[in-house]
Amino acid sequence: MKKTGLYITLVLFLSMLMQNTFAQQKLTLVPNPREISFKTGSFELNEEISIQVFVNDREEELFLIEQIQKEFSQSLGFNLKGHKTNRQIIVGVKGADKEFDKILNRFSYSSYNKLGKEGYRLVVTTDLILIAANSEKGTFYGVQTLKQLIRTERLKNEIPALEIIDWPDLEIRGMMDDISRGPVPTKEYMYQQIERMAEMKVNMLTYYTQDVVKTESHPAFAPPGGALDIKEWSELAEYAKKYHIDLVGNFQSFGHFDQILKHPEYAHLGESGMLLSPAFEESYELLEDIYTEMIPAFHSDYFHINSDETFDLGSGASKAMVDSLGESVVYANHIKRIHKIITKLGKKVMMWGDIALDHPEILDMLPKDIILITWGYDIFDDYAPRITPFKEAGFTQLVSTGILNSFSTIPDFNIALGNIGGFMAESKKQEVWGMLNTVWDDGGFALFSKDWYGVAYAADQSWNSAPNDESYDTRFNRAVYGSTNNALSEAILKLNELAGLKSTEKMNEDILWDSVIPEKGNQVLINIEDWAKVQSIVEEAQSILQTYDAHIYSSDVKYIQHTIDLYKFLAKSRPAVVEASSLYSKAFEEQSNKIEARKNLVEAFSLIKESYDDLVTLKLDYENVWVIENRVYALDRITSKFDEQLKAFQSVKDLLLSTIYDFDKGQFLPAASELRMDIKESKGWYFQGWLMCEAFPNLNGFADPKTDHLADMNGIERTFPNVTEEFYFNGDKYRWRRVNTPYFAKVDLGEIHEENKNVVGYAFAHIDIEEDREVRALVGSSDGVEVFLNGKQVHQNYTERDFKLDEDELILPLKKGRNHLMIRVTNKDGEWAFSFQLPDSEMRSYKNRYKIIE
Repeated sequence: MKKTGLYITLVLFLSMLMQNTFAQQKLTLVPNPREISFKTGSFELNEEISIQVFVNDREEELFLIEQIQKEFSQSLGFNLKGHKTNRQIIVGVKGADKEFDKILNRFSYSSYNKLGKEGYRLVVTTDLILIAANSEKGTFYGVQTLKQLIRTERLKNEIPALEIIDWPDLEIRGMMDDISRGPVPTKEYMYQQIERMAEMKVNMLTYYTQDVVKTESHPAFAPPGGALDIKEWSELAEYAKKYHIDLVGNFQSFGHFDQILKHPEYAHLGESGMLLSPAFEESYELLEDIYTEMIPAFHSDYFHINSDETFDLGSGASKAMVDSLGESVVYANHIKRIHKIITKLGKKVMMWGDIALDHPEILDMLPKDIILITWGYDIFDDYAPRITPFKEAGFTQLVSTGILNSFSTIPDFNIALGNIGGFMAESKKQEVWGMLNTVWDDGGFALFSKDWYGVAYAADQSWNSAPNDESYDTRFNRAVYGSTNNALSEAILKLNELAGLKSTEKMNEDILWDSVIPEKGNQVLINIEDWAKVQSIVEEAQSILQTYDAHIYSSDVKYIQHTIDLYKFLAKSRPAVVEASSLYSKAFEEQSNKIEARKNLVEAFSLIKESYDDLVTLKLDYENVWVIENRVYALDRITSKFDEQLKAFQSVKDLLLSTIYDFDKGQFLPAASELRMDIKESKGWYFQGWLMCEAFPNLNGFADPKTDHLADMNGIERTFPNVTEEFYFNGDKYRWRRVNTPYFAKVDLGEIHEENKNVVGYAFAHIDIEEDREVRALVGSSDGVEVFLNGKQVHQNYTERDFKLDEDELILPLKKGRNHLMIRVTNKDGEWAFSFQLPDSEMRSYKNRYKIIE
């Protein structure tokens, strides 16, 4: 009896120990399940497992079996036996089959109602894996969790005994991919996007579409090789449906219409170069033609019309309408016309809500069945003001989060994850319908395979919101890639440290195209103080990444590697060209010492050649990662920029080689500027990003500050323009656009504008600061210059002079918050340029927005 009692005690102890061990174990899944409880034992992963599926649809049954079989093959390297075995995976919809319901009765559970349509119950014992749900959606998501369990536990060849009860926070968990401003994915990659998003339980997808749709009624605007025809959209929608993803049709229907308006057949419909005019009946005929062809291709109940950022409304043919009715009424009337067409075609309208948020009176004019999408892609102190107005007005809404991909080499995930987490927390609190995470490709350089870290996080948070969950990185690497370490996300976040350096802030792609090689006779200044830090960061990122062991989707690693290589090139080439110029200057100064001079010439040549060779490799690698996921269409927009840089390096290389040859023949060395080698190190950080409009003719002589070219925008004292905003002067139309000078220090207006004789130009920027403060500014110009801050003139110098950096000094009385800086530069003849910097202020910038941080 004593032995028996001791034996029972030991068994109970070991059982409790095993339960405690599993309790300490954490699953590494994306999304993170809501409820997990560990049991005793484990389910061994081997070939002797059979699968049974009990659902209401035969195709769904076969598909779920295929999903499970594929994961076993992919993660474990073997296929399951076809015959029935004692160890089983059983998947079913509650009530779909009596045999399945009998099996369920062995595992009592009374709360299936709380699972809803998409929730599921997953039970693992030593001989059975059971997935039960109220619908096929739920069983599908349960299978996705099982796939990740197999993937993450593959090295152990067993899944711990457990029970998962899981359901989503948000009904809609969507993604939007911009395919209209750059890369257009191949059909195969779109299929892969669908498959991978479905694994993360994303259930809505839309592709931002301006012109990349080919219709029979309007084929002219579809870019050759870059558009999907209606059949392709239909096939994509069918494929998405199979994976329980609602593919929503999408067509930009108001603003951002430039890709269509640029075609002569449609130019007359433009309110401006950007906006489809509501003043023409033909505009609605065009939209109805496109909707009539597109909408039947999609199973979704919704159609996304976008209609955001309509800055130019009222600036053209609709001016009389806006003057008479008001901008809000004209906007609402346009949406109502579209709503009528789309409702007739059997869909509900989905649209961006920014205009209604800025003009809340619009909310009373719109039909209540419209789905409004509130958006904002920064980290905000309070997300409620972006959600509450639509909720109080009675609209169903989505919140739109963002992965900051525009004009970037890689997204800033510190901002993206903060934005997603903040929006999700407020969305859960206010019980919004769902979220639509967005990837925008402005600039065309970005590649989607760099975005999965943010895509997965949005999927994770929209299913089970926990913004401060520190387990995400581990779960991301294990569940998505089957990796044993976190090297991919660690390398990504290490690269994101570049966002905090001035040289590489925001990881803006423009830095790639900055002019580091001057034209003959000119000089280029380069600040190289950050590049040692950049080099250190990318070397550390490289060291981390090379340890990564992705089991699946390993091609994603190539995209992060290319980003590392890109910054390696920049960190190496920027100081290299400055050093090469310095070596040439030494050779020039001591050319009487032939041996030493030639040594310096050869070293300078080697530095330039090495930079050229590295850039060739970088371009070829970019082409490679592009075509893995995208059509060739639009690739030339980027490779042509690489080619311009290569052409400049090649020119210097050839000139140096020719100079060495002539020097060997006894000829004197030419000046550095003749070899495009006048490259100097500079201190300070200059404003490179601006909003500018076309140049104005200087009608009344050189010094003419009295002519207000911006009178149509309420005068220079009240002109705070938006990008694409239009206005008139002397009957001619002008338009504000973003300009980022390729030169580190000067803004060459002569290159930007067609005219540079007797002209006036304007440049606008924002300066944000957290307190009232007077700061010192330095401005240089050729010829005259005026500086306006918040509508008040703070500096004027009308002198005929050659351009010189930092020639004028002034004090800017900045106010807490956002300040508006306008610079007016007048030129009589010759070089036309200006420069502007705040030498004592530590800043960060994005486009034409600057923020003083110290």
